[in-house]
Amino acid sequence: MKYRLLSALTIMVCLLACSESFGQSGKRANRAAMRSKSRELSQFTVKTKFGRSKQFASAGPMLGISNYFGDLAPRTSRTSTALPLTRSFMGAFYTRRINANVSVRTSLSWARLRGDDFFTNPDRSLEAEARYVRNLSFRNDVFELGFTGTFDVMPTDRGYLRRNFLNGYGLLGLAFLTNTPKGLVPEGYGLPNSGDWVKLRPLTTEGQGVRNGFKKYSWIQPAIMLGGGIKYRVDDKIDVGLEIAWRFTFTDYLDDVSRSFIPDTMSSQFSQLTIAMGNRSGEPNAAVSGTARDVKRVSNDRLEQLPGAPDGYQRIKGYQTNRFVQINPDGTTINGIGGSPRGNRDRDGYIITTLTGTYILEFRARTPKFR
Repeated sequence: MKYRLLSALTIMVCLLACSESFGQSGKRANRAAMRSKSRELSQFTVKTKFGRSKQFASAGPMLGISNYFGDLAPRTSRTSTALPLTRSFMGAFYTRRINANVSVRTSLSWARLRGDDFFTNPDRSLEAEARYVRNLSFRNDVFELGFTGTFDVMPTDRGYLRRNFLNGYGLLGLAFLTNTPKGLVPEGYGLPNSGDWVKLRPLTTEGQGVRNGFKKYSWIQPAIMLGGGIKYRVDDKIDVGLEIAWRFTFTDYLDDVSRSFIPDTMSSQFSQLTIAMGNRSGEPNAAVSGTARDVKRVSNDRLEQLPGAPDGYQRIKGYQTNRFVQINPDGTTINGIGGSPRGNRDRDGYIITTLTGTYILEFRARTPKFR
């Protein structure tokens, strides 16, 4: 009897222990499943998303210089410029961080572009001589609205307070700019607006809109912005930087120069001011500075063919340097002593080098409300 009772008690204890063991095992399994679900939810809502708490905006000024490249640059090279032709640039921007590496920026700016044949070295080449003799010049006050994406080298994935002290970036964007080139009217010729800067587009200096195949160019032009920069963290909310960006335009008329002079046979169809501003090769002085130039107006009987000269060009007899003029098929000169076709068909552009100041605008993240 004793042994039967002891056996029954032993069996009951074993059953209770097994039941407790299975219960604890079930609780551990449930807790493990909940942790797994929480981990998946955390990865989905935090790690794969640049949360609002990390987003921020910034704004600031831009101040720098602008350099134009085109038909009236000192040389035909796309990187040709001269210090006297460097002009000012200023603007402002607003940037919104949308990703650890990517921001979008809107900017509004003004730049003055400048070109002048007087800064071409006539001893460099035959084309350089022709450009010097051509004696064209312009300035253009360009107002620009830009939409740009910037791509940081190192990510800012832990909020602006933990951003890198030094970071580089590239930029790519689209700009819309005004295109109103102007020329300085020479004095002493009895021309209207003498001594003033006048808009060249309405004058149609190449016969745009009148000559066949010459269309008027628009005063609004698009451009591709491409460049890069570097920024340095000065304070929790302040950065300074240096940025260089090209503007690749889709026009050859930032300087109002693209193709050829108005032929003498069509001169009666244009105003006296149009003819004077379109062909300045006969002026004894540089158009803007007024400095005397080493050129003379000549007639066809003083021209001779020069071996190796570009097609359609002849040399001035008795002139020590090889100044060329373009000759019409009928033997008349298109542009007096002027050197070349008025321009080439390559598109114009400009480059901006600017210092930037950035102030970070903090966003307050909204916390969820529990009911």
